Amino acid sequence: MKATIVLCIKEIIEKKFGKDKFKEILKKSGFEEEKVFFAAMDIEDDKVLKIVDNAIKILNVNKNDFFELFGEYWVTGYATKIYKPYFLLSSNAKEFLSNMKTVHELVTKISKSSNPPDFEYEKRSNEDNKLIMHYKSKRGLSFLMPGLIKGVAKHYNESVDVKELGNDTFEITFKG
Repeated sequence: MKATIVLCIKEIIEKKFGKDKFKEILKKSGFEEEKVFFAAMDIEDDKVLKIVDNAIKILNVNKNDFFELFGEYWVTGYATKIYKPYFLLSSNAKEFLSNMKTVHELVTKISKSSNPPDFEYEKRSNEDNKLIMHYKSKRGLSFLMPGLIKGVAKHYNESVDVKELGNDTFEITFKG
């Protein structure tokens, strides 16, 4: 996984809980308290997930709330700074989410060691306000999808309902 994920987590924790909490989480996760991460660094998935697990424990937050917080902040506070051109390609949340497969293909061309998920889509012919997204990845990080989807909606000043249909499939209803 790219260290940009850890940098995003670091920003969230330092802003909401303080720098000392992030240092404590790093130490508990087997890193030096002053470890410096660079966005393009590769970090083993299990080490990043250890940081996440320890953050949930040390901060005493609900796991799903943490994932929602991450997803929203990733889109509205972090990724828009780094990946701004990709956000400019779409004028609304549905369009952006429908282009995630293409965005991830472009990212992979730029950063060869990236391993982003793939997506497949379904559109129900009688429901223009719905999109079905199928998350495809061996990494098993689909639990991040609801927060990321809600973050995309917030970025475009829209509202959505996200329903997990199982098997890494999500139904997104775009409201008014």
